[in-house]
Amino acid sequence: MNCKSANTRKRHIILIKTMIFLSICSLTWGGYSQKSSEFSVQALGGFSYVDYETQQTFTAPERNWGLGLGYGFYLNENWSLQLAGIYQKYTAKLSVAKIEDQYQSIDLEQENFVFQFEAQRLKEQQQIGNIQFPLSLQWQTSGETKFYFRAGAQVNLVLEAEFDQAIDFLKTSGYYPQYEVTLDDPLFMGFGRFDDVKTSKKNLNWQTTYSAIFESGIKSEVYKNQHFYIGLFLNYGLKGLKTADKNNPLVEYQSKKPDAFKWNSLSQTPLAQNARLMSYGIKLRYAWGGF
Repeated sequence: MNCKSANTRKRHIILIKTMIFLSICSLTWGGYSQKSSEFSVQALGGFSYVDYETQQTFTAPERNWGLGLGYGFYLNENWSLQLAGIYQKYTAKLSVAKIEDQYQSIDLEQENFVFQFEAQRLKEQQQIGNIQFPLSLQWQTSGETKFYFRAGAQVNLVLEAEFDQAIDFLKTSGYYPQYEVTLDDPLFMGFGRFDDVKTSKKNLNWQTTYSAIFESGIKSEVYKNQHFYIGLFLNYGLKGLKTADKNNPLVEYQSKKPDAFKWNSLSQTPLAQNARLMSYGIKLRYAWGGF
């Protein structure tokens, strides 16, 4: 079995078990005390992006969404502890005007040479699906219509992550110092100009990360023991996404297939490091129980 597909399957099982656990806990506590416990369904929409430590790469926020279940335990009328399981999609778009690099390699005939490349106007899109486990402390005012604020931290478990790229053109060459010559062709050796390059989708092996969370808005009673929340939220990444591959060249020369390059994500190169998940927007909650 493919290791990546096995890991993805395990993460989906964790997601399902978490949702079932939250549902059972909420229903159990709800039966025990309708006032001290609160069960909610949540939906969020807004913008998200992956923030990188880079000077060459431009990133732009993209519209995204999320769905989840929540449980709150009220300490009194104004204070409560909030726990949730939320699935959220992230889309990251990165672009670089020009990338140049060179490194030692071996060609098809086992000759040592220096592989050189120049990529113009590269665009990369990353799709990330993760489950978030936020734990926060919420404060609210009294009355039928309340103002609320909550803050805390959350764990982000990446369930799936993939990327694809588009490049206007790629120029490659091979410098052979032993002969003091540079080859700009032939194409079957991987040397020349390649126009309108598009890569297939590939997986990113990202792991757990953490965020600080903030949310503020209005809570209104719509029916007996039922409330509707609308607020603004901010999830601020505190720790970079972990990956074992972070110092690879963008374009990898393959000796056995010289004209079929291996393309790495910008996040796997020194060009874009310490990726952090960032998102902000509007969150809606419909809750049963609580004050």
